[in-house]
Amino acid sequence: MSIINLYRQYRDKWWALPLVLPTLLLPLARWTNTYAELNGNEVSLYYLPLALVLSLMLFFGWSALPGIIIGLWCTVARRMAPEEAVGVIFHFLIPVVLCWGGYRIFVPRRQQISHGNVGLMPQRLFWQMLLPSAIFLVLSQFAEYLGLHPRATGLIGIDPFSLRSLITFQALMVGCLTGVPLCYFLLRIIRNPLHIRGFISQIRLQIDPKIKRVEFIFWALTLLMLLVLLLIPLSNTSTIFSTNYTLSLLMR
Repeated sequence: MSIINLYRQYRDKWWALPLVLPTLLLPLARWTNTYAELNGNEVSLYYLPLALVLSLMLFFGWSALPGIIIGLWCTVARRMAPEEAVGVIFHFLIPVVLCWGGYRIFVPRRQQISHGNVGLMPQRLFWQMLLPSAIFLVLSQFAEYLGLHPRATGLIGIDPFSLRSLITFQALMVGCLTGVPLCYFLLRIIRNPLHIRGFISQIRLQIDPKIKRVEFIFWALTLLMLLVLLLIPLSNTSTIFSTNYTLSLLMR
């Protein structure tokens, strides 16, 4: 039996990809987190690890649990006391398992279809964005109030209706809204690299044949220019194009 056949036969076992990928991908997810300073305190603007853990659970099911636990222990809960590490792990597992189970119950068919499907949009927005973010935030407030794992929730604040908490809730929802489809797509490519061919074919089918190559290049350059303007630090000489106004242009 060839290596490729062995890989295809055992890649979904709990001791194969589901065990390895969380430890490899969680550091990258934490690297994408974005923070800002508000009244001398750090607040999260974009939080991706929750979306990654949820995507792993949606993709591999129960087989992902051992790898998720090991990955969280080695990354998020690294150098913590054992009781704090256990608290952080359950902080992730509780919303992820509940939302994964609810999604499977209320969407019994075609659960793993592409995130571009409009018919499943309401269920996915609820089970993969709103509910996990809300449960994660509530657990953060509760754990910080009891002092169970302050290192993991030090950027949130105890008051559930404080500005820091509301911004963090938005960071969790935006992270799940954009991160779950992205992480799910990356997992599909890692599991089967040939999936990228089908994805490119779908993109080509969606491109209007009337669009010329020059127009496509012009659009790409315009998009790149808007991204560069967003990355320029604000100063006294900054224009309106260096503010959130450019983000609204980017969304159009």
